[in-house]
Amino acid sequence: IEQMTKEAKGTLILRIDDCDGTRTRPEFIEHIFTTLDWFGIQWQEGPRNAQEFPKFSQTARKQYYFQKLEALKDRIYACSCSRKEIGEGIYSGTCREKKLEFVPGSHALRLRIDDPNLAKTFGDVVLWRKDDGPAYQWASVIDDLDSKVTCIVRGEDLKDSSELQKHIASLLTPEGFG
Repeated sequence: IEQMTKEAKGTLILRIDDCDGTRTRPEFIEHIFTTLDWFGIQWQEGPRNAQEFPKFSQTARKQYYFQKLEALKDRIYACSCSRKEIGEGIYSGTCREKKLEFVPGSHALRLRIDDPNLAKTFGDVVLWRKDDGPAYQWASVIDDLDSKVTCIVRGEDLKDSSELQKHIASLLTPEGFG
């Protein structure tokens, strides 16, 4: 990763996605730093250790992410559906035309996906969760655009997610991720 960054004359950024409070625990954060240290990976931007992590927390930027939703106001809608109502499949757009008034803590905000390939894989995606916080997809795209990220290293298991994030970025700025 470091060699690839040098060859591209880039900056290696460490970002720890912590929007999902149920999956973010201090011991997990500490383990990330222990593992990166063990591998000898050096990054130029981001927290240097677990104690410094709170200054970089996505959770602390909740209001900022919410304000950024304004850019998609014509493409998002409130959804009252529960996971139980949706089931295991792709969200069918039940609330798309209901014109529900968004109530934080009671509704999610979904992005209408018109691209047929993405719609088949994701349906209309949640950008703001029903528990009143930014979804992973939304916070990641905003952070990537703010940092002018052009290359992301991820596992193969996140390939579809990367395609969705590129689509969301293209809705926010014509050049997307550059």
